[in-house]
Amino acid sequence: MNVLKENCFVSCDNDNCILKISGFHDGVNCIPEIRTVDYFRPKQDVFFERNSVKGIYFILKGVVKVYKNNSYKDQIVRLSTSGEILGHRGIGKDKLPVSAQTLTETELCYIEKEQFSELLSKSATLATNLMLFFAEELNREESKLSELSNFTVLEKGQMAVKIMIDSFGLTDDGHIIHSELLSRKEIGELVGLTANQITKTLKELQTDGLIKLEGKRIFVTDTLAF
Repeated sequence: MNVLKENCFVSCDNDNCILKISGFHDGVNCIPEIRTVDYFRPKQDVFFERNSVKGIYFILKGVVKVYKNNSYKDQIVRLSTSGEILGHRGIGKDKLPVSAQTLTETELCYIEKEQFSELLSKSATLATNLMLFFAEELNREESKLSELSNFTVLEKGQMAVKIMIDSFGLTDDGHIIHSELLSRKEIGELVGLTANQITKTLKELQTDGLIKLEGKRIFVTDTLAF
């Protein structure tokens, strides 16, 4: 994400956090006082769709999937890692439109919504960075929906791999970082495919020489395809 940066001190080791990047002219020293740090186990729910909006989470460490339920099936809308925001979709609403669940041991910084609103009023940089984040997320979702409506099952499988690459990155040997955390069902939920469909599609991509499967780990052998 393209962000504005200001030099300031925020008591946090996560250099990717939008709070730390944005900085504050006033009130910066209050951040350690108003935040709490919560610890979650893998596969632990952070919040549920239709919960009351109480605050905003920032991922200090870990991996979280954000999803919503459509017609009795889940759809993963985002894979989030260190430095990213959770619960922001509830800003300006009474109820959360999505759910969130950890995929790894996770540390979350939590700020109540009234206090977060106060921080926004004190930092135009934070407000701008949050707006940029919203715009980027909206553009990504609109592009995804537009493409999926015209994609074949195989192309949807390729998109699922691309989403994981964009979310997690690749190691030097082509391993999609954290790919082993997602079940085949969850990978399918990125693009609206069933577990059986995505399993078959990943095997086809491997046969075509685009990826390599090692258990639950996925390696990309042709980066130009994604």
